[in-house]
Amino acid sequence: MSMVFGIGATAAAARETALPIEVTPTASLQIDYRYHSFSDDTAFERDAHVAAFDVRRARLGLDGKIGELYEATVSVDLVGTPKLRDGYINYAFMDEVELRVGQFNSPFGNEAYGSSLNQEFIEDSTIASVISPGRDRGMMLHGLLFDEIWLYQIGLMNGAGDNTADNNNSVDVLLRTQLGTPPGSNDFLQGWVGLSLTFGSQVATEDTSIKLVTETASGTTYFNADMPEGEVYDRIRFGFNATGLFGPAMVKFEYDRMSLTFDESVAISGGSLMTSFFVTGEQRTVKYGVLGSQVVDWPVSADEFGAWELALRLSWFDVDELFFQTDGLYDGWVAVDPVTYVADGFAWTFGVNWYPDENARIMFNWVNSYAPDPHAEDDSKTGIEQAVLMRFQLAF
Repeated sequence: MSMVFGIGATAAAARETALPIEVTPTASLQIDYRYHSFSDDTAFERDAHVAAFDVRRARLGLDGKIGELYEATVSVDLVGTPKLRDGYINYAFMDEVELRVGQFNSPFGNEAYGSSLNQEFIEDSTIASVISPGRDRGMMLHGLLFDEIWLYQIGLMNGAGDNTADNNNSVDVLLRTQLGTPPGSNDFLQGWVGLSLTFGSQVATEDTSIKLVTETASGTTYFNADMPEGEVYDRIRFGFNATGLFGPAMVKFEYDRMSLTFDESVAISGGSLMTSFFVTGEQRTVKYGVLGSQVVDWPVSADEFGAWELALRLSWFDVDELFFQTDGLYDGWVAVDPVTYVADGFAWTFGVNWYPDENARIMFNWVNSYAPDPHAEDDSKTGIEQAVLMRFQLAF
């Protein structure tokens, strides 16, 4: 397929340029099952359903490329009310300098930035979920420098989230950089370190809240603070991540922190430490600064069982005590109820992932969540929820 580009009829006639057009359809489907076990006397909010099946994601998309310079991606999530997921144009001037404009996943950290199709666990950690900017509208310069060992991403974003018009006169500035092994390397030893930063001002809407939940999609809520509509605040996010690959083994660490400034500054912080190992010997590959999908022989022959991966993650979070104090953030701030919510907690997750081939994955997670009992007099942690999660995934 080809297309003729030109500016005006005269220019088109004088300078016809036939460029190849490539369009690739994409589709993915994730179906989850979860079973939850709660402490009998838990004080936390939670979903009333102990066991449930869920169509978590059902996405269709198109990836387009015109010549070597222009790229575009459009994808839609069909679960519930269909909505735009990605919609952006990328101008690939050279490997060192590219420009992306539209709605896309804001580059921040490692865990929440990567696609759910490739992540080692079914749910992101609590802290990554609340601090990650997620999808947003804006523009970003990005590229690979110095023989592709240094990735940079510099963006100007609305800061309001996906499919949402901006409601203030400022934008969020986003910076992310990562240094390490070039993408596509097959070295036995590989590694990366990265830093992320966003800063800007926001205006709270009636739906603005800071909500920390368990890593199980059960609705169990550690902490929830509503922001009064119209309140203006400054927001700074900081993240550090480090990853090491040792053949079939991987270790990842991530620390995230978000500061909010009203009359006083408050912070939410936390992190995660995880390791995984392919017992069948595969080694992960890397794409453009984000850990990509694992290497799996295709097709899997009849006498083989695909790739099998074991994974373990410890995650934690900590919330500033000013949230729990009357007038703690500004005059008139209503304190968060300490009898309902807590300021810290942690969880550990054990996972088994089976990759029958390059398009399919079946995941099993066992999640244990711990937090102080809001009714207790001390801060000792107690088990508040156990969950068994499964995911059945196809992606093309």
